[in-house]
Amino acid sequence: MKRIALAAASLLAFATSGCGGIHTKAYETKKPVLKIQDFFKGHVTGYGLIQNRAGEVTQRFVVEMHGTLDGDTFVMDEDFVFDDGHTQKRQWKIRLTGDHTFTGTAADVTGTAHCEQYGSAIHLKYVLQVPVDKKTYDIDMDDWLYAVDEKTVLNRTRMTKLGFRVGAVTATFLKRD
Repeated sequence: MKRIALAAASLLAFATSGCGGIHTKAYETKKPVLKIQDFFKGHVTGYGLIQNRAGEVTQRFVVEMHGTLDGDTFVMDEDFVFDDGHTQKRQWKIRLTGDHTFTGTAADVTGTAHCEQYGSAIHLKYVLQVPVDKKTYDIDMDDWLYAVDEKTVLNRTRMTKLGFRVGAVTATFLKRD
């Protein structure tokens, strides 16, 4: 019995640890090259949807984004409009920490986002404060962006809480200038 419990605990630890995932560096030779400070500089429009853990679409949104360089900080303002009419604003402050790494902060992000960019992909991991029914939950965001061409980026975000999937975000971003 102890052996079964130990095996179950080991399997649960492995399943929730995030091991075995694709590393951003796997995209190093893929084109076009996607750099957050290049693609999101200027005006970008995004169209997306949010799904619950069962895959049901619970919200759709349009986001207008504008990125500017302020000294050594890349500032990205996001203005969301959701299908139920509510709006949300977020301002990211992004600092490049290496050739392929950067960190990001925002008012509704707990701590710091840790990010990598290689070739045609960007991978961000952060904890987002998500309001639900007058409560706010810290949700782990595993965010992947992929360049399709010079003007189009696809985004897929896995949302988890305590290692369990609670939802997903899918979006397309179009560079306007």
